[in-house]
Amino acid sequence: MPEASVLHLADGGDVRDHVDAAAHAALVAYLERARPHAHSDIGSRLMAAGRALPGACTAFSPSFAGMRYVLLVRGRTPFALAFDMHSVALRLAGSAAEGARAWEPAPGWTTVDLWRPGVAEPDLRGLVLRAWEAAA
Repeated sequence: MPEASVLHLADGGDVRDHVDAAAHAALVAYLERARPHAHSDIGSRLMAAGRALPGACTAFSPSFAGMRYVLLVRGRTPFALAFDMHSVALRLAGSAAEGARAWEPAPGWTTVDLWRPGVAEPDLRGLVLRAWEAAA
């Protein structure tokens, strides 16, 4: 029987409390160094995609109210990150969607822009589902 969809919110604290920092050292180093912010629309869209998953995950942010980044985590494996004004990084190698590109801060991650002139908006829910499944 599949897990019920549950999105746990973790507001504040240290990313290392939610992520296996040794296994995901490049991502953790980037988050600690860059301290990225995320527009509320991007963070909300990523959390909505997390709520649509067929199982549990955690949405972590150092500060939801402060519009800091939003990181989706399955177990202790991060798989999606909302940051910037329009960007989502996903733990998916290769071309995840039209316009996707390798994300330099974390090998094996791809970044997509949700709003780009002349490019169809990517299927964020489908991409997040693929990344969640790969994080199992």
